[in-house]
Amino acid sequence: MDRDEIKPPVLIIGFQRSGTTMARLMINSHPNIAVPFETGFFARYQRAAERYGDLSEAENAKAALRDIAGERFAQFGKLITDEDEVLAARPGSMAELIDSVMLSYARRQGKQRWGDKSPEHNEDIDVLATMFPDAKIIHVIRDGRDVALSHKSVSWASRHLPKVAREWNSTTILCDKIGGLLGPERYLLVHYEDLVRNTETVLRRICTFIDEPYSEQMLDYHETARQAMPERSLEWHQNSVSRPDPSKCFAWKTRLPEADVKIFDEIAQEALARFGYEVGNGPSSFGTKMRKLYYAVVARY
Repeated sequence: MDRDEIKPPVLIIGFQRSGTTMARLMINSHPNIAVPFETGFFARYQRAAERYGDLSEAENAKAALRDIAGERFAQFGKLITDEDEVLAARPGSMAELIDSVMLSYARRQGKQRWGDKSPEHNEDIDVLATMFPDAKIIHVIRDGRDVALSHKSVSWASRHLPKVAREWNSTTILCDKIGGLLGPERYLLVHYEDLVRNTETVLRRICTFIDEPYSEQMLDYHETARQAMPERSLEWHQNSVSRPDPSKCFAWKTRLPEADVKIFDEIAQEALARFGYEVGNGPSSFGTKMRKLYYAVVARY
């Protein structure tokens, strides 16, 4: 099948701990689409493309591919197993080389279309949109207070709530603004809460957006989810590989301290309102002021 006959890639973005892994596993369960473990290197290699010279020259393309194959996430997800197969497509640009890498992976899974899920790409969707001008971009958004709560449960994420609130606010708004410029043909906003509580309805909407027939296999993603995840990553994604759990929606209302909720609302009220989440009102209490002091002096990172 020629490159022109292949449907455009599906790119999943979203802030860390927003349900992007679950969305990835659901779409990866579609019989036509393969979405490997995170990549995170697309924009970085696009910016460094000149360093490799003319990629239509085989030796230059081989050098770039060798570096890509050494990427940590490429190794985690077993992205590249046959360099000759990737290079046989004779890529002439960095975008074409990455497309060949991803398409080679998809074909090993018996599929003809590839996708990607990388939170690292959030602030580079303009770069990705240029690299892959027909790509379908799905932005998964989750209530930021649940995101902050989830960050507290993993060792590698920031537990500094004000920092999480600032980054969630700026990143989600930036992605949505760029998505708005791309238009509804290329950008789809999906609320995590809808995906969890109305899974089939949202998956049907996603399939319409990416121009694929709906497949009930997507609902059964959890049956093969563990095999689709690197072993070392499963520790952090027990919820992602399980059936959708509506109790994870708005858990902050019962599990996040009132002072933390107030601090988050003050910092991220713009994004909360933009995406339809409730925003608390009222002046800061003494407890809130003490909590701010705690984050400023004790738990600074």
